[in-house]
Amino acid sequence: MSLTPADSTSKMRRIRIVSRLALALVWLYEGIIPKLLLPRTEQTQLIRQSGLNFGAPELTLQIMGVAQASSAFGC
Repeated sequence: MSLTPADSTSKMRRIRIVSRLALALVWLYEGIIPKLLLPRTEQTQLIRQSGLNFGAPELTLQIMGVAQASSAFGC
């Protein structure tokens, strides 16, 4: 049984939708849980050591979390 072009297009569309949803869920989770709700000292130390922070490493981590979670909706 072979797929018609219409079946193939429909299957690719479903794969694309599922892939985008999976990526959005990962970005949403990674933005909210480890950066906003349960930040770890290792993350703030990494930001502090990088020298790329906006005043305080904790604030930078929160900004990164909001940006990452927001990007999930742009998928």
